[in-house]
Amino acid sequence: MSQNKADFLLFTAAFVWGSSYGFMKLGAETMPPVSIAALRCLFAFFILLPFFMKRLRKTDRKILKYSAITGFLIAGVFIGVIYGVIGTSASTAGFLISTSVIMV
Repeated sequence: MSQNKADFLLFTAAFVWGSSYGFMKLGAETMPPVSIAALRCLFAFFILLPFFMKRLRKTDRKILKYSAITGFLIAGVFIGVIYGVIGTSASTAGFLISTSVIMV
């Protein structure tokens, strides 16, 4: 992969991730946070399904169990993020949530 393509993909990911907080703020005005988190997870599932169909067929019960646990934790984080966006500005919530990337 060329440096320009990598830079473009990094910029695109950062732009989409950063703009998602504004959309969550708009959505939180009309929908409950649990519904927003559910829609976000469902959209991601259906978008990524064609890319991982072969791997999905090879899963066993152990992988499904750990995937369910991870999925519930991520959904809990999304719900917490949406409540955070409701309680503060989208830019402040985005900054606070992005600090977890630095910590990790």
